[in-house]
Amino acid sequence: MYHGPYIGIAAEKLPKRILILGESHHDIPPTMTTQQVVDGYLEGKHVQFFQNIAKSFGIYAERAEGKVLFWDKIFFGNYIDISLDGPSGEGGQTAKKLIAAYKGRYNLDLANFVNRHQINTIFCFGLTTVFDHLPGNHYAGILPSRDGSMIADKKLGKNGKLEIAGYLCEPSPETYDHPVRIYGMTHPSDHWHGFSPEPFVEYLKPVFEDYCK
Repeated sequence: MYHGPYIGIAAEKLPKRILILGESHHDIPPTMTTQQVVDGYLEGKHVQFFQNIAKSFGIYAERAEGKVLFWDKIFFGNYIDISLDGPSGEGGQTAKKLIAAYKGRYNLDLANFVNRHQINTIFCFGLTTVFDHLPGNHYAGILPSRDGSMIADKKLGKNGKLEIAGYLCEPSPETYDHPVRIYGMTHPSDHWHGFSPEPFVEYLKPVFEDYCK
């Protein structure tokens, strides 16, 4: 994970492990590690990106105890290896160019990290930049809803924009040494399409709670 990963204090103790995969650092000094960025947020700095992620899992970031309950239990890292200037989101031209040129290396580095820490599920916030370039295009994974029913691989938002996509990446010599479920969601900074965390809670919260039993 570029700029180092953030690893919650309980993340490696859980039998199932979740990685939140971001695109890159944006408008952050390249000397700052991911750990420092997340720690700053947990200490009270207002970072809408991290607030929206937590809210998508049903954790309301205004409550300090909620931050700890969520962030202590997950891994967080970035896909792109440099800090980018300007706002993040699904339309970043610089990000798209970097991924087009280096996605083979990015995917290899990601696979090494996932295998080393035996990550079971990746939640990727950013559909067209990161998720669409991850290895594998296998049968979609499924997420449980609150009432026990299931959704399939895709969910359309009210404006018709794809909000959730997912698949199961089976082990292969090129990727992971264990099955990994990968889900992609709209980027939390995608103001152009009006990101809202509420539609995700029904699907993401049960997964998070199941992993953290």
